Amino acid sequence: RLNRIMKREGGDREKRRKEMVEREQSEARRYREFYGIDINDESIYDLVIDTSEKTPDEIVDIILNSLKGKHG
Repeated sequence: RLNRIMKREGGDREKRRKEMVEREQSEARRYREFYGIDINDESIYDLVIDTSEKTPDEIVDIILNSLKGKHG
């Protein structure tokens, strides 16, 4: 994820890493406090996709195939 942020925003790598960690912690705290959800618990999601090495088209295919399996 940090590599994508660096590619998109540039700047100091360590600064971007700290910002990323702070943002992740803030999001986790918000979901836990407001919704009682642990966002790191993958069992709460219908589909989890590692997008780090996939193209947008591959991701769309995975989503559509998952939907076909559930509704097809």
